[in-house]
This record gives sequence, structure tokens and C-alpha cells, in this order.
Amino acid sequence: MSEFTATWIGGSSGPTHTGSGTQNNFISPESLTKNASGQTPRAVARSELIWLDRHFIEPEGYPDAYDTLVGRRTVLLDGANGDGRHATARCLLHRLPPGGGALHEILLEREEGSSLLLDPEVVADDDRLLLDLAASGERLGAAALDELSAFRKAVEERGAGLVVVLPAEARHLLTPQLNDLRREISRPPERELELSIIGRHLRYAGRDPRGVERLPPDVMAYLGTAPRLSDVATFAQYLCDAAHRAGTFTEQCALALKGLQEQPRLAVETLRTIRKGAPRALLITTAMLSGARADAVHKGAAMLLDDRQASPHMRYLLERRSLADRLGAIKAEIGPAGLARFESIGYDSAVRIQVWENFPDLRDPLRNWVARVLSLPGLTDGNRDQLVERFAEQCLSTNDATTLLDLAKHWASPESGTPPLTRLRGAAHALEYGLNSSRCGGEFRHKIYEWATRPVAAPFRKVLVGVCAETMTVRHPEAALVRLHHLARREPPSAEARNALIALVREDHRLHRRMLNRLARGLESGGWAADTELFLDLAAPEQLGNPGIRAHPLIAESGVRNDLLVCWTAVLRAPADEQWTTLAEAWLEAACGDPHAADRFLDLLVTACDRRGDRLGVLYRVTRDWSARQPAGQGVASELPSVLLRKMRASPHVRVTPQQEATAP
Repeated sequence: MSEFTATWIGGSSGPTHTGSGTQNNFISPESLTKNASGQTPRAVARSELIWLDRHFIEPEGYPDAYDTLVGRRTVLLDGANGDGRHATARCLLHRLPPGGGALHEILLEREEGSSLLLDPEVVADDDRLLLDLAASGERLGAAALDELSAFRKAVEERGAGLVVVLPAEARHLLTPQLNDLRREISRPPERELELSIIGRHLRYAGRDPRGVERLPPDVMAYLGTAPRLSDVATFAQYLCDAAHRAGTFTEQCALALKGLQEQPRLAVETLRTIRKGAPRALLITTAMLSGARADAVHKGAAMLLDDRQASPHMRYLLERRSLADRLGAIKAEIGPAGLARFESIGYDSAVRIQVWENFPDLRDPLRNWVARVLSLPGLTDGNRDQLVERFAEQCLSTNDATTLLDLAKHWASPESGTPPLTRLRGAAHALEYGLNSSRCGGEFRHKIYEWATRPVAAPFRKVLVGVCAETMTVRHPEAALVRLHHLARREPPSAEARNALIALVREDHRLHRRMLNRLARGLESGGWAADTELFLDLAAPEQLGNPGIRAHPLIAESGVRNDLLVCWTAVLRAPADEQWTTLAEAWLEAACGDPHAADRFLDLLVTACDRRGDRLGVLYRVTRDWSARQPAGQGVASELPSVLLRKMRASPHVRVTPQQEATAP
């Protein structure tokens, strides 16, 4: 995955040709998913979890829930909607000792080869698992709870941790054993939690957290209505942003509260008041590109009006009001560094919502406009990412996943040559936003699976590989593994999906085990040639014999050895010995270096020959030639051919072969 060679300049939109001759830009799938700061989704997810842990305020019942998780490795989290059960679950898992395990969300989807919603095989040593049933529906939630006991057993055996977020009013679905693991969280009394959230936001924004002691009466009255904690966090963030826009702390509080409560109504009034196309175009463009340079906003508004086809007279241009005046008419301004923004905090979001909900005929034109605006030279990568996210947010607000999915594929389609980098990045970020949606994520995963099982154009394949390897793996690595495997089976020699899959599997014992099982099933059925190459890459003895932080290595597991045997048996049937010789020699070297694993490695090779004299003879020859190349004095290596021959003769799997068939001495 290291094919990206390009020169970057400031906020440029893509690779720059800096020399003579033909320009060849190689774009790696990973680069398409990076944000404007160069972070991959996995790095962003880690940062977000750390941020959440720093800002998290423990609700009532948290200590009891934590003690249950530590002592029994599973806790079922109950509470009212809006009281932060999901955030509490993530912090519980993040703080669970000894640390080091990845945090994974469990999908309530039956993947290939499994009839279970909760497959115990997905549980790895020291894993951190989150099962959110809050929005699953009673039927699916009940089915998951039925399978929970067997799943919990694997969690306990492997020293993992599991937090289940229960749906509202789900107590009647719990058995007595599960009810014993249920712990309820709730808000502390007297607005303690809300004030703590605001104080912590102020502290991490570099402001005096004692400001919560000076909150004006209207803010205290709002907090007294017990708003959702996510709304309280939004208010706290608005309050931090208001420091750059208002004078006194009281004025900043008023601006933040207005942004939270009044902007939807003001957006409706503005759209009702402004009737002409030009100011409305500017209003919509500013809402979609808030934070971009003002001249880029001006060009974007012209594109929305399709001014490219017009030829205005010079007099009209000279008599037109200044950009600052026109921005002022829609309650916007040119702020520091020439960046356009609305005067009120939260107004851009309110405008986007109102336009999408109340002007449905504008949705298709806006979709086409977004694709064109992505190529504006005045935009930074951050502006483009925000534009895609803001459009995606509106699509999914009306459950219109299809529009966003079709748009992502269209942006990455090579209609006339290779799509520009800006469109490929836009496609990747659109899919990323959809995958992270709690309502539509399943639809996006299903569609990506459908695409992965069919031939796709090279640019779109890069997008899919990047999204699976960097975005889907954050919360659903098993689903990412399945899709990358299908992409790897169907890709040309570029091997992008294969490289991404190998990198993903090698860093996780659980995924390594599952991948070997998939390869065994594929090779046993005589399927894809790519599966042989993947096996030869993933059966390296250092990966199989190194336990890492686990109690035992993979090759010590009987299920893994069975899968290795199936794979080796299929590979040894191939007529080309050179295809597997390198791996076989690596196994021979491992057998010399680790006496505990020697029998496992050698016995697997002998048994995989499937009682065929010709294969046994070739294996013996490979062993003899390898041994002869080793430095003198290595007794174990020199004795290995004899050890292997004894195993061949003693193996119950080896039949007696006619003299003319045998090639081993």
C-alpha cells in the first residue's frame, strides 16, 4: 500500500506535475481516506476516543457498571434515552484494564459462513466489544440476547470485555442470569452532569472552567429542562467557539444558546424573506462552504446559478454590490483570513436543514453542484471534506442512502480518463460518512459487499479498498475482511486489495484465524487462484508461531491446524513446485528454530501430501536441498531430512507406494 508518489503544495487539490515528460501519479487507496490533516480514519477514531475519555463525566451508576465489567467481563447497560449510554459504554471499554485491546462494535448481521448473529469466533484475547441494541428493534434485539450466553463464555475465556447497550424497556427480554449483569445509569441530580460537561469543554479549549459558576439564568433554565447530553455538548462547543465572536462571557453564552435554540426558526424566516435566486444561491453556498475563502464561496454561488453560461455586461459587473454587502444581506460576513461565515453560530447547519427539507426540487441540482464545486481551486482539502460531509448529512437525514451511494460511485467512475483526486477523495469520504451512520451504516456495508463481489473499474476499486481497509475496520473489522477478500480475488496485478488485506490480518490474531478459515473453505472447493497467493503470504511461520500478547500461538489451536492442513493439501496438488517452495522452506527453518513447534510444522506438511508418493518425494527433495544449503555445523538442519523421512514412514496417512512411484530414498 505504498504506491503514492506525488508532490503536494499547500492546499492544492491533487498531485502536481513538477518536471518534464509524462506525469504518472500513483494514488494509494489509503491516501483517499485521509482527512485534511493527513490522518486516516483509524487514527481519527483513536483521537476521538481519547477526546471522549477526557471530556467524559461519569453518570450515576458508573462505578457499579465498571466493577461489573472488570469482575465478570460483561455488563448490560440500561438507562433513559439521551443519558449517554453509548458514550458510557465506549469509556467503560476504553478504561478496562490491562488495556491494549482494540474497541470493536459487533454487527447484528450474519456474515458469510455463519448462521449466528453473535459468533464466538469473533472474540479475540483482550478484546473490547460493544454491542449496541438501542436501535436494533425488539425482534433483532431478542434474537441477539438469546445468543448472548454462549457469546459471553468466549468473552470470559479469552479475557475480553463486553458492554451491551440495552434498548429502552428491554428488561422483559432478559433471563435471570442476564438481568444479574444489568446496571442502570442516570444523570446526577441538580444539573451536576450538565455543568461538568460544559466545564470540561471550557478547560480543554484553554478557557477558565470556573465559567460554569457564572452561567446566566437563561442558560440555567435551559439546563433545567434535562436536554439530551449530546445537545449539552453542542452548547458547550458553541460556547467555546463564541469566544472569538462576542465580548463578555454573558454575551458568549447568549450567542451559543441562540445558536442551539433559535437558528432553525431564523433560517426559515430568511428563506421566506429572500426570494431572488442570486441571494438564495449565496445563502446555500455559504451554508455548504462555511469556513472556506470568500472568493471560493462567490464562485460556488455562481456555479449554482450556472453563471458559466452567462455573459454579463461590464456595466452590470461594476454596478453589482460588493461581496461583503451581499454576504451581509444574508447575515454573513468575511471573517479573519478572508473566510466566509454566518454571523450567528449554528446558522449554517440550520440553513442546510431547511433547504433540504423544504426545497426537495433542489436536491438533484445540489448533487450535481457538489460534484462541480469539489474541483474549485480556491478550496482546501478540509473545505472539500466538509462539503461532502454536509451534503451526506442531508441525504441521510431523509434516509436517502441510495443517492449518496450512487454519487460516490459516479465520482469515481472513469467517464473520460482517470477521475481527479478531488473526486476520488470525495467518493471515499461520502462512503465513510455513510458507514459511520447509525441508521444507514448497514445499507452502506451491504452495497459495498455487492460492489466487492463484482468487477469494478480501477479508480473505484481504490476507493473501496481504502474505505474497507481504513474506515470499516475501525468498528467492523470482520466485515472489512470479507469485502477486502472479495476485492482481492477479482483484482488485476495491482494487488492493492491483497496488500491491504494482508496488512489488516497480520496485525490481529483473530482476523488471521478467520482469514485462514476462509482460505481453507475457498481452496477446498477449488475456487480462486488469488486464495493460493494469499495463503502463501499469510502462512508465514513467524506469524503462526509467535503468540504476541496471547497465551499461545495460532498454530497451537486445533482449528487453525485443520485450516492449514486443508490449504497445504490444496496447494501441494498444484503441479508448480516453485509456487510453494519458499513457504515450505520457511516452515523447515521454523522447525529447526523452535523444538516445541517442530512437530506441528513437519506433521502438517507430511499429512498435507495426502498419501501421494509424488508429493512426498518432492517435499523430501525440497527439504534435502534446503538442508544442504545451510551453513556447516547446524546439526538440526542437517538432520531434518532424516527426521522428515521417519515421519513420512510413521505417518498413518501415508500409504505404501509402488517402487516406480516413490521418489524419496
